[in-house]
Amino acid sequence: MAQPQASPTIPAASAFPALRVAGRLLVAAALLTFVLGRVDRAAVFAAMVATPWWAWCVPTVALTLNAGVHALRIRAVLPAPRPPVSEVLRCVLLGNFFGIALPTGGGEAAKAIALARLSGQPEQAVMALLTSRMLELPPWGALLFWAAAKVLPGRLDSWVPVAWAVGAIFWGVFLIAVFAHRYARLLLALPLPPSVRPLLERCLAFRPRLLDVVACGLGAIPFAALNCAVVWALLVASHTPLGYADVLGLIPAMDVVISLPITIGGAGVRETMFCHALAPWGVSAEIALSVSWLRWSGDLSRAALGGVWWGVRRDPGGLLR
Repeated sequence: MAQPQASPTIPAASAFPALRVAGRLLVAAALLTFVLGRVDRAAVFAAMVATPWWAWCVPTVALTLNAGVHALRIRAVLPAPRPPVSEVLRCVLLGNFFGIALPTGGGEAAKAIALARLSGQPEQAVMALLTSRMLELPPWGALLFWAAAKVLPGRLDSWVPVAWAVGAIFWGVFLIAVFAHRYARLLLALPLPPSVRPLLERCLAFRPRLLDVVACGLGAIPFAALNCAVVWALLVASHTPLGYADVLGLIPAMDVVISLPITIGGAGVRETMFCHALAPWGVSAEIALSVSWLRWSGDLSRAALGGVWWGVRRDPGGLLR
């Protein structure tokens, strides 16, 4: 009599995240090896040493200021009673802290958890964060259209159709989100599971004032402008200036790729994109690599501020407890 065959072993679910992390680390290592093998590393170090002191401060100051702008935008659409701006900023910086070591989206998840526990209205807090991000899509899409029309042609021609396509996707997602929010109450007429209906009703209760939504949306303009100004200032400091109008198109196009969940924190992808994208403007790979790391120093400093602030305060509002 044939013996029953043992069922194949199914890998534990917890193994898959570890494999994904390992894969991203391998991709980052491969890209960094590729880039560093094609530059004069002594020249990269010399370029960073020669950078004026004020340029070392620009990324930290500008990106921390951007975190403040983001906090004000989120708070604008939070329901009353709104928490203090400082506590919302703390949640944003906490997300920046976790986002350094997590794949794309991990930092946003940390912000959502922190904001939900801060406000005491989880669905409303998550909707406020989501709304602030959705309202960033139109200006970023417009900058990608600017890049496709005026900045990339003749220099990075292969990027032009990508910039048009991603810009259109950004605007499309934004318009779909507006339409979905406007008519989402129609879903309540459907035979929904009992566990889903209360959650949907709480999410649909998110109805900020139009004036607050406009304020949140307008705040996305300086948010984008500051992000691009960091790279522009670093290029000026390195004596390889690009016009700010060119930087306004180039950086969003680069960030589309850098933000993909390919590696951890964009490591390797960031350096590759800077070296490749700045070359048509006559920027050497060594200077481009120096600029990319100086910009990243602002991300690290801002993240460190978030980590220290969270640790010193020891979670008074129950954040991430």
